[in-house]
Amino acid sequence: LILNLSSFLGFADGFSVDRRSVISIVGSTATGILFAPPEDALATTTETGKSKPEVYDYIIDDFTVSIPSNWKVTSKPPVDSNTNKSKRGQNPKLFSAIDFQSGGVITVVREQACNAQEYAQSMNSCNIVLSSDLIFSENTIAKDISKLLIRHDDRDNTALQGTTKLDSYDLNRNVLDLTATTTLPSGGTYRDTMGIDRPSTIDRRLKAKALVTVAPTSANDEQKSIGQSTSVLTLWLSAPLDEWQKPVMGTKLNEVWDSISIKVM
Repeated sequence: LILNLSSFLGFADGFSVDRRSVISIVGSTATGILFAPPEDALATTTETGKSKPEVYDYIIDDFTVSIPSNWKVTSKPPVDSNTNKSKRGQNPKLFSAIDFQSGGVITVVREQACNAQEYAQSMNSCNIVLSSDLIFSENTIAKDISKLLIRHDDRDNTALQGTTKLDSYDLNRNVLDLTATTTLPSGGTYRDTMGIDRPSTIDRRLKAKALVTVAPTSANDEQKSIGQSTSVLTLWLSAPLDEWQKPVMGTKLNEVWDSISIKVM
């Protein structure tokens, strides 16, 4: 079932959010407007009589991801596909959704990559400064991933002062898969074995899939030569670490992750 994002109408009433989920997701909802699926698509009934949310396939640029209907969409692509490209650099977020039950968050962003000279002249249309002409090359992969994680923290974790560290990655041609851990202060304290009070934290497991695309740029005037434009489309999926470890919720989160597919170019 393919759901047209423009069919979303408003925010569903009657849901509740516990304090732990608020801590986990408030940074990602600070600027979002919540949208809900049609009322007749909230759930289906299985043969056992248990209610099970329907799953929708969202097509976001070159990604397709299957998300249960009880996730809430907080931002979506503009209806006008001809949106001014200069504005995309200022706000590269294309899509985001939240599961209030697990604290899971999905974000899709497209970020423009350019060299230092182009960055200085970009007028906010460039997001990532390339270490060389190629991104995710053998010599630059560590720096490039670090830049992606820093931009993710600046975009989604600034409100709660979260920091993300890389755990592992796998690069297959122009597709990067990575796993990382985001540590967020929970607002409390604990006393360690030395008797020192330290801030309590919550760890979130972060998975991301990044696709690098290179496309020719069109010349807007006679003085500008035609070149190449490099961009990175990334889907981020995060949730509290203990939710990933639960048998039921962990399975649901992994099903979302395993559903991600990339359009064949």
